[in-house]
Amino acid sequence: MWALVGAAVLAFAILAIVLSVWLAGPADPSPTGTPDPSASSSSTPSTSGDAEGPVVDESVSERGWRVEPITQDPEVYARAALEAASTFDTRESTRAEWVEWLSTWFTTPTQYTDPTEQDDAKRGFLAELRSHVVVPAEAWDALARENGTVVANTDEDMTFLDDAEFEALGIHTATADVVLTFNRDADAEGTDRVSYDERVRVSVQVMCGAPTDTTPGSAQRSGDCKVVRFFTEPVG
Repeated sequence: MWALVGAAVLAFAILAIVLSVWLAGPADPSPTGTPDPSASSSSTPSTSGDAEGPVVDESVSERGWRVEPITQDPEVYARAALEAASTFDTRESTRAEWVEWLSTWFTTPTQYTDPTEQDDAKRGFLAELRSHVVVPAEAWDALARENGTVVANTDEDMTFLDDAEFEALGIHTATADVVLTFNRDADAEGTDRVSYDERVRVSVQVMCGAPTDTTPGSAQRSGDCKVVRFFTEPVG
């Protein structure tokens, strides 16, 4: 048993290196529409805990995904978004299915005024999600071979970038520590499971209270919070 656990720990150490690339990615040159890096950050203790109230689709939890809350509270939504970007079950979906579902959390970035720029920016942010934010295909496949799951939970404190220009547009940039709990087979027979945690710091930009795209067939309304983008490295 302990020999198997030792081998698993070595595999975990290798995966941790992969994760640092997965969740941090390359330094992101600040595009137009990125929060002012000189803006300060403010810290707000969480009072929300797990998201309660209406959700877009409760059934996605059966696939090991984090449900999307219907809310206009930036902190509640940002926490859920950060957790959703790293919560999955390789036994219940493919990576492509999971990433396609994550894309339904996104809205048109209205910090751009030209419709063409808005469309280009949204496509860029979705491409960024696939290539630099979520778990790479190779890491997903490695986890899938061991029936792996990951559950993400945000820490108590979350910071928001103080940026009056963006806040006037209903855009909020949130950063928090996230604990990723991995669970995977410890042996080839799948008769035992091993769990371990990794801690990462990640950021997301959400839009609340301004016109937003809604998920078709859901109870969401324009103005409910949606994701503008995830960042490849912490902001603020």
